[in-house]
Amino acid sequence: MKYTWKHGLYCISAFLGSEDESVEIFMKSSLGSISPLLWRIPIFLWATISLFMSMNYFWGPTKLFFVYMTHWGLLFIVLESMFGVIVVLRKRGRPDATFGLPWYVKTYWVLYNISIPVAFLITVFYWGILKSSLDTVKFSPNPVLDVMIHGVNSVVMFVELMFSAHPSRLLHIMQPLYFAGAYMLFSVTYYFAGGLDPWGNKFIYPVIDWSKPNQTMVVIILTAIFLALMHLITVAMAAARDSITKQCKPDPTGVYNDGFECPIAKIVSYYKSFDMGRVKKYFKSEFQLSNFNLNHDAASDFYLSCYQSSRSSVPLLCVRALVFLGSAGILMASLILTSQSMTFGYWTIYLTHWGIILITITSGAALAVSLVSLKTGCIEASFVLPWYVKAYWVCFNITVPIAFFITIFYWSLLTKTEDEYAMDPILDVFIHAVNAILMLVLLMFSRHPVRCLHFHHPLLLGVVYLIFSIVYYYAGGTNPFGEPYVYPMLDWSNPGVAAITTVGSAIFIIIVHIIIVLLSVARDSLTRRFTKYPHSLDISNDLYH
Repeated sequence: MKYTWKHGLYCISAFLGSEDESVEIFMKSSLGSISPLLWRIPIFLWATISLFMSMNYFWGPTKLFFVYMTHWGLLFIVLESMFGVIVVLRKRGRPDATFGLPWYVKTYWVLYNISIPVAFLITVFYWGILKSSLDTVKFSPNPVLDVMIHGVNSVVMFVELMFSAHPSRLLHIMQPLYFAGAYMLFSVTYYFAGGLDPWGNKFIYPVIDWSKPNQTMVVIILTAIFLALMHLITVAMAAARDSITKQCKPDPTGVYNDGFECPIAKIVSYYKSFDMGRVKKYFKSEFQLSNFNLNHDAASDFYLSCYQSSRSSVPLLCVRALVFLGSAGILMASLILTSQSMTFGYWTIYLTHWGIILITITSGAALAVSLVSLKTGCIEASFVLPWYVKAYWVCFNITVPIAFFITIFYWSLLTKTEDEYAMDPILDVFIHAVNAILMLVLLMFSRHPVRCLHFHHPLLLGVVYLIFSIVYYYAGGTNPFGEPYVYPMLDWSNPGVAAITTVGSAIFIIIVHIIIVLLSVARDSLTRRFTKYPHSLDISNDLYH
């Protein structure tokens, strides 16, 4: 497949697909004959009531109600569900799609593409970030309403996503990003126009304070990355939904099937047919000494997604591009924000920051492999994998377990220490949680194997960091707080504790690596069963098949 300027235009302009897009699919449920009205009307009523209740209980002048993104998101849910109802009710009129989808279907689809990831963003942003600032700003005058507009909003949009039958396109990512861009421009204009929040502060949210432009731009970039990630997760859930429901459809051959056999009967049938010999065969093949090396027969597994049935490298390339941009954004944000409280020399001593560099390199290497396959059509590996594919594979084997290790290590151990490692609460979440999510996305959308015997790759990084910490200690190095260690449990003035931490960490890295292997096996097993049919991961009906 040849990449053309039309593909880039398709993404940037956020077009809604080809003229051949089926109108009927927007009027159906993924559950079969159930009408979408059964959930869209209740969602519309809930969102409308919640919107008016929010206005009634609003903590400031009514004219300031719509300065908050929460209320923008609630309004979009009202509009999305309203147009969703209109789409279904117009079914009897048999809308003409000769020249493309009707305007009201397109309007509904755009609102759908925006409302779902934005609802997820609002929920995570509020409970993860704003709750920490409630000592100065009280955003929740009514606790029940607080849960409704910051929690139930995501629940109803999840219901809309899982019960609808129409696709969620990967390249529609620009639609929620345009929404975020519009809100950013509004916040900038509001600030320079002298706008205040209900308490007289010169900002809408404390973390988006344009009197501190550097900090605010970092927050904006990280928010855009997270919103893109939410859209990616939405596409993945839609793909899983379509695959599962198509597997659960009644037998089309004419043999009677009441439709209730699936999924329970299929699961029972699967386990009845499960052969332990397959497990033995897997372990026998997996633990061959040759698997210490970087050998694999199918080079296409390194640039095709496990969810696609086509041979195009574009779907996985798009996913990898998003992961790379997210990783690079987190790296730049970390460098900018931490430079205000520590020098670059101190920045480099932390394993967390090594991990950020690694996820950027790994996602960049993954993107490079996809770009090479896109340019050449395929990657030739008749005798051995090319060096750049091997380099990516090693980076992947190191980075994914280390990202999970950093996340678990930080939240279980370092947050309980007296030292304050969180320079910025938003950045803290991104470098110690979103880092693992990005690598999980890279893992679950890939097709290439994860070998058990490659456990020595992440261990090698652990050994390198161990040696660095010892040399740093004996060279008289300190952390930014003036203490003679990088991490308190890796204090070589107390070698017993440091040695136990080292051995425990090594064992835990191996365990994490094994879990990742199991995740990849489950991924491959499920997708082999569910990719017999095209589904939502196909980016467009006409461009990428």
